[in-house]
Amino acid sequence: SVFGVIARSFLDDIAIKGPRTKYNGELVRLGIRRYVLEHLQNLDKTLYLLELASAAVLAEKS
Repeated sequence: SVFGVIARSFLDDIAIKGPRTKYNGELVRLGIRRYVLEHLQNLDKTLYLLELASAAVLAEKS
């Protein structure tokens, strides 16, 4: 792979869209609403794909 050797990619922001609906506040488990779970699953998928691409994620912006 050329990344890290002769090239380096840089992503400034990645916006993860939330669900289009709030499912009328439907609970999937005690205290967890369906739309919150769906958003967390989308975040997990995004972070997984970044990991596969060997991307580094920093918690803070400088």
